[in-house]
Amino acid sequence: MFQRADGKWAAEIDLGLLDGKRRRITRYAATEREAERKLADMIAESGRGALQAPSTTTVDEWLNGYLSRKHRARASKPATVREDKRLAGLVIRHTGSRRLTALHGAHVQAMMHDHASYSPRTRRKLLTLLVSALDEAVALDLIARNPAKAITLPRLATQASKHQAWSKAQAQRFLEEVKGHRLYALYRLLFGQGLRLGEAIALQLDDHDPARSTLSIHQTIQREDWQQSRRTGTGTPKTAASIRLLTLPADLNAVLVAHRERLAVEAEKGKAAGLWRECSWLFPSESGTMLGDRNVARHLDEIQARINARTPADPLPRLTPHGLRYTFINVVIRAGAPFDVVAAIVGHSSPVITMKIYRQIQQEELQETGAKLDGLFDLD
Repeated sequence: MFQRADGKWAAEIDLGLLDGKRRRITRYAATEREAERKLADMIAESGRGALQAPSTTTVDEWLNGYLSRKHRARASKPATVREDKRLAGLVIRHTGSRRLTALHGAHVQAMMHDHASYSPRTRRKLLTLLVSALDEAVALDLIARNPAKAITLPRLATQASKHQAWSKAQAQRFLEEVKGHRLYALYRLLFGQGLRLGEAIALQLDDHDPARSTLSIHQTIQREDWQQSRRTGTGTPKTAASIRLLTLPADLNAVLVAHRERLAVEAEKGKAAGLWRECSWLFPSESGTMLGDRNVARHLDEIQARINARTPADPLPRLTPHGLRYTFINVVIRAGAPFDVVAAIVGHSSPVITMKIYRQIQQEELQETGAKLDGLFDLD
């Protein structure tokens, strides 16, 4: 401890040689007594292993390194890598140039405040990522404590699903309209087994066993570029539970058999015209290549618009391709299928997901239940 020429007092502790260089930490005070207190604090921190040598590693460098290690170790899917990079970009944009050892809770709080325009879910995911990255830095003794752990966010309110689910009658209206189209079998499968669209598009002919009436789900489509502007191929499904063998009802199996017969005719005509690329997709495009998911979404919109233009007094609520999955889940649960069985069919990792996220109570269900309650406590 010493007094500087400008009158200020300095408390200094020697950390010894680190990376071949002598490292010291100095803290300044206005008075000798304050310097003594700061020196005592540093000695106590050093004894607890909480006193860290200055480091030039920035938040940007650490976060990118952390994500690289995480994605490599977990063999993360392209969608996960894209999302993590997006979240990391929000951190780096605000505080990326700051040294890791100089990052404090106030900086993290200011960053979260600046990102207030983002959705609550995005902000929570952002904070979770930063907490995990800094936890690793603490474990490696690069920083004494995790400044992001002091930040709390409001609990996420339960939100209604953004996806609609049709009633059985509404689904039948749609299927009647699209019957005869080359994508009819695809829609029947999505409505009839609740596949994710990516899983259905990635199906191969060999995945369907007409004799056993089974369908093997073991891959899905994946994009690898940042803008998601093109499909690059197939990969493993979302979770281990997504890999499954489905037993198809007889009517759906018959639809797929008829679809394969139609597909064989399409292929012969396409080859004769030089417009068909040999493939093994169960639901290929009109030229034999992998079917585009956006093309399916556009076609779905077109059919709904056509139905609603013809019946404006009874329009179908707009449904996305994922809404077909929601519809299957709600229709079969209403028909009496157990939640855990439905979860296994659609490839959910837990029946809780099926129940809490996908289940939607239809208005007609409320009406039917209300009618059943008539006279429940009638004393006459």
